[in-house]
Amino acid sequence: MEKIILNDGTKDIEFDLLDTFGVEDKEYAALLSEDEEIYIMEFEVDGEDAVFKTIENKKEFDEILALYIELLDELGEEQ
Repeated sequence: MEKIILNDGTKDIEFDLLDTFGVEDKEYAALLSEDEEIYIMEFEVDGEDAVFKTIENKKEFDEILALYIELLDELGEEQ
């Protein structure tokens, strides 16, 4: 599993990259923290770097989270 290291402004935090998915014209990533919490973040590729952003809008976050859960359910049904 690919490791992603993000800085929260004070320290580096390591995540496992669980999944990436697109919704409309945006890309999102599901990240697993060391304490087993899943984070959904928007990201953009800038050259060779990926820039991760917190989803500030609660409505947008809820919609993206619901879509991600739906994707997981569909994957589970296929297996």
